[in-house]
Amino acid sequence: MKSKLILIIVTLQLIVITFIARNIYLKKTDILGSADINPIKKENVQENPQSNLKFFYEPPPHSIENPNDWIPYKATYSINHDTLNERFEYDVEKPVKTFRIVTLGDSWTYGLYVDTRDNWSERLEDLLNSELKCNAYEKFEVINLGYQGYDLEYAMERLKLRGLKYNPDLVLWLIKIDDIYQINELILPKESEVAKKLTSQDYIKSYENGRNYPSYYEAYRWYEKNYSKEEILKKQLKILENFPKEYINPLVFLTFPIKTNWGADTEGKELIDKFTKTRAGTTLETVIPDISSNSNYHFETDKHPNKEGHEAIAKSVFESLRNQGLLLCN
Repeated sequence: MKSKLILIIVTLQLIVITFIARNIYLKKTDILGSADINPIKKENVQENPQSNLKFFYEPPPHSIENPNDWIPYKATYSINHDTLNERFEYDVEKPVKTFRIVTLGDSWTYGLYVDTRDNWSERLEDLLNSELKCNAYEKFEVINLGYQGYDLEYAMERLKLRGLKYNPDLVLWLIKIDDIYQINELILPKESEVAKKLTSQDYIKSYENGRNYPSYYEAYRWYEKNYSKEEILKKQLKILENFPKEYINPLVFLTFPIKTNWGADTEGKELIDKFTKTRAGTTLETVIPDISSNSNYHFETDKHPNKEGHEAIAKSVFESLRNQGLLLCN
């Protein structure tokens, strides 16, 4: 009888937590430049034994992934054999007369909340193959290495472990200001430590205060107290300087208009500018449309791009690539 009573109490607590979390999530509004916090179900990720990073994660291969049940945006992500959110399987050996692009980034590149076929990497692939005629190439392939929650180091690790073997002709890396100040290998260990100590009452209190993910909130607050902005930027520059030497083709950082993405934070932009000057064939292009200010381009209660937003990103990147002449097409 006692065990049944405890089970009922725990069940009720979980229902309350889920209800509060869902309602607060629906009211939540973020501004571009704040940290995008998208907790991932543990059963939807796996560790990669080849990685030296302690908390590096990827989705399992051949899986169908869905967001947390209480998130109002339903989408299906088809994960291929190489753990990539892709419609297709790509041979490691690049076909003759094929131009191969790899895309890097976090949830904005991964395509959180939109079906796989609608993320900007997939739409860019479609545009390149339908709108461009090239004597040098018969086909374009765009391989999406983005995943939710990735910082600079994790995106680069994904390139090393998954992307280099595809021998890309071009790497496109979509970054936001929160990517510049987020270092997962410092934050995630603390979050794990905090999560073990939180009770159901702690979660309820946190949700009432408008904090959907208390363990991450506490970990990030600790992170900000223990690492200055200067220290973080210095660490990030060292991380970028370890960009794979095996890849010698062009690298393009993609971001939003400077005033939108960076605001008064000139240090973040200077970090990317500094790196682009140290690596040949590297540029920063501010061609991504201002998703956060256009209600047609993002979800109602979340600033992630919706289907139309991804389409706008794809078209902007397509025009930029065509104008830059990186594709060697007429």
